[in-house]
Amino acid sequence: KDFKRDMTNVGVGIIWQLTLPVLTIYFVIREYKAMFITIGITIVTSIFLHYNWFKNLEKNDNLEGSEWAAQKTQSAMQGQPILK
Repeated sequence: KDFKRDMTNVGVGIIWQLTLPVLTIYFVIREYKAMFITIGITIVTSIFLHYNWFKNLEKNDNLEGSEWAAQKTQSAMQGQPILK
């Protein structure tokens, strides 16, 4: 169902992650034009990921962070339905 969206997010996420060290490299070697282009790419990919990935994450009001992940993993291993 969400496979296409997830794979798109993986591709954009890889680009986003690559821009972070490239940004600092351009700063150190004083390639400011390339650095600002990279900043632009970072901003665009961040906005894209915010709306296409972050806002679509499953929400669980009762559990936070690692507690939710642990409950989800344990339920999946035991074949039980995941509580929401």
